[in-house]
Amino acid sequence: MNHKALTLATAAISLTALAACTNSDTGGTPFAPNTSNQKADVQEAAQDFFDATMAGEYETAWEYFDHDLRQVWSQDTYVRVQKACNDTSLVITAVDPEMVSEKKATIGTEVFGIDGPRFTLVAEDGEWKFAPTAENRANEDKTAGEIIREYKAQGNC
Repeated sequence: MNHKALTLATAAISLTALAACTNSDTGGTPFAPNTSNQKADVQEAAQDFFDATMAGEYETAWEYFDHDLRQVWSQDTYVRVQKACNDTSLVITAVDPEMVSEKKATIGTEVFGIDGPRFTLVAEDGEWKFAPTAENRANEDKTAGEIIREYKAQGNC
């Protein structure tokens, strides 16, 4: 994979992590974190989220932001940025879940078999949800148009 493709894939993963986990097989019902197999639940929830995002289900994805992430990005901003910049041809795989505590986990990503960034999921109200990344926080006070312009200037949109 060339450098530009890897950069675009990494950017898409960063955008994708804006929302929280959904289980598309159960109509968007998030997984409960208090199970005996938390790692598997985290991985499955994250994979279901990536699959939904790559399918363009952005409005639904936003419903699963954790509380902090909902404060950072409005649903309108998230959906507009995703529609403008998300590459739905990517195949993102959730890998290597690690439990940080009973209520916090991290998940790795792979795009076309190449390691991508790790993301944090938190247990909130009995559900696994993605927490904000540093990139999300850096865009907190920006409009969708500003974020899209920046991503395009960086070659990530």
